Amino acid sequence: MVQVNVLNLVRHFFQLFENVPQVVQLKNEPFFITETPTLEWAIVSCEALPDTLNKTVLEQRSIFNTYIQKFMSNERRVRRRVLVEALYDIIVLNLVAKEPILRRTVDVTETRRGRQQQLCVNFGTKGIRISSITRDQRHPQMGMCPSW
Repeated sequence: MVQVNVLNLVRHFFQLFENVPQVVQLKNEPFFITETPTLEWAIVSCEALPDTLNKTVLEQRSIFNTYIQKFMSNERRVRRRVLVEALYDIIVLNLVAKEPILRRTVDVTETRRGRQQQLCVNFGTKGIRISSITRDQRHPQMGMCPSW
């Protein structure tokens, strides 16, 4: 048995990552070893929600709150994924379904690097990419892929 965390996902599926040395630079961040996916079934968006694209993290959160109210849910059921959950989903879908997700958009995860940066992930032409952004940054491909 191997604990599912960012370290072990990179270690066992390094061939799926675009730049392993860049990911390893995150090894001193608390989430790198301690963050684990929740053990429950979830439906996950394969690309970022269109309404959340090109929005800041706070704007995405506001749109997300409207989204969950529309479907009469709450934040405990529908939420932003943490980095390890997004990585796990990308790897499993790539290996099992041979269908990479997050090809066209970037998922801004709940995981933070330090106090001011959010980690985001996508599957680029050369593999999985992880990067960090400031909370007030926006980009046309960057949004939120909730799980519910």
